[in-house]
Amino acid sequence: MFQNLMTTGVVKPQQFPKQQVLTEVANLLNIAPHRILDIECWHYQLWINIDGVGSKFVSYRRLPLWIEAAKEAINNAKTQEELDSLASLLRGEIEFYRQYYAPMALDALRGAWKAHSEFLKAEAERLEPMRAHLESAYKWQQSWVNVLQYCQDIYSLQPLMNEIKRQSELFMNVDGVVESLEEEWSKRWRDLALVS
Repeated sequence: MFQNLMTTGVVKPQQFPKQQVLTEVANLLNIAPHRILDIECWHYQLWINIDGVGSKFVSYRRLPLWIEAAKEAINNAKTQEELDSLASLLRGEIEFYRQYYAPMALDALRGAWKAHSEFLKAEAERLEPMRAHLESAYKWQQSWVNVLQYCQDIYSLQPLMNEIKRQSELFMNVDGVVESLEEEWSKRWRDLALVS
């Protein structure tokens, strides 16, 4: 089945404020809001009852609310992968429903995607040193845990604590890494003390 913004739950038109829908439909149809006697939110479109005209169907995709909801989804993407997945969904959506999207709406969606993509890339670059530092801290910790396991008695274990403390200064800003390693050292000390 074709996936679109509605079927995937990215845009939920049933949650649009009814008064705002009425105002946007009136603007779209170029009629006074009081002429709209009733609006029903159907699954894929709006049913509008207009005084003196009768009923009419309007696609949700023609409303500014729809475009704003799509832009909000773009801006809520946490990763570039999530944003790219949404872009793929949008491409299919726009290809299939192109007749409902005004050129200005398409430009707004493209602009929102581009701006958020640039933001995510800048954020990733800003956070890269921190990520690399965290990765180094966890590798350092795991390496020391492996070394501790090779110690066969408390005499070979004891001098390692001074070296661990010296090296740990590099990773004091990483929550739990140094403390966890010190606990491992203490645990290994207790295990070896029992067999000595």
